[in-house]
Amino acid sequence: MHILLIGLSCGLAWVTRLLIRFPKNKAGDTLFLFLVPPLIIFFTFLSVICMGSSGEMFGFSASIFSYSLALVLLILSVFSFLRMFFQMRKALKRIREFPLETIADFSARVIDIDFPYSAQIGFWSPELVLSKGLIDLLTPAELTAVLAHEQAHRDYRDTFWFFGLEGIRSLTVWLPNTESLWQELLLLREIRADRQALQQVDPLTLAQSLLKVAQKVTQSNTLSQDESFCALFHPNLPKNHLVGRIESILEEKIIYSFSWSSFYSGIFLSLLPLFLVIWHSS
Repeated sequence: MHILLIGLSCGLAWVTRLLIRFPKNKAGDTLFLFLVPPLIIFFTFLSVICMGSSGEMFGFSASIFSYSLALVLLILSVFSFLRMFFQMRKALKRIREFPLETIADFSARVIDIDFPYSAQIGFWSPELVLSKGLIDLLTPAELTAVLAHEQAHRDYRDTFWFFGLEGIRSLTVWLPNTESLWQELLLLREIRADRQALQQVDPLTLAQSLLKVAQKVTQSNTLSQDESFCALFHPNLPKNHLVGRIESILEEKIIYSFSWSSFYSGIFLSLLPLFLVIWHSS
């Protein structure tokens, strides 16, 4: 019976990703499609473990094989997250070796490389990291706009939440549309940060800073060791994402919306497999 539940949950996750379509730029709907199918599988595994390797449900007997399979997969998932966690800890340790400076009233770790780079690196309270290449490239007003964007990421705790989402992404690459949904979430994350930054800075200034950075990155053919290290924590968005951000900034119409109803309904659906435990008898 347990192996049937695992198969049904995987099939449901697959079909959900294939058949359900939501309008783009709807953060809640995109998060629903990205998050709910993996959580359905996870909570099914958890319910199988709670039932144990013996007993029956609806007349079907449990088996040690399905119990062991669920246990092994959950342990592998935990190890995957732990590996990511220690990689980030190692990155933070290295980042903190760079000097802490005050740039436009923001405290930041400054890396001595020509590559234009800015990012929040860490978990709940991340470190702001800037490169000298970015500081030299932008005017003070443009640099302030970039820093306002980065502050928005910190205010929304994006490093913490997207650490978890990145872990889910790495475990569910086999599900349909994982990469396209991930790219959509990354774009929506940047648009949300732009929306907050525009409450403090001029739209044209922020758009100009994006164009300058994009042009500089295009001209850079090779990356040094430090630049490659930075790139690991600041994924390059496709060009159409950059165009979409600039257009939304210049039109002063940030295309972003979030529906808590979609998010909460998704969490409720993903928890349903746990209710199967009450029908299991030892």
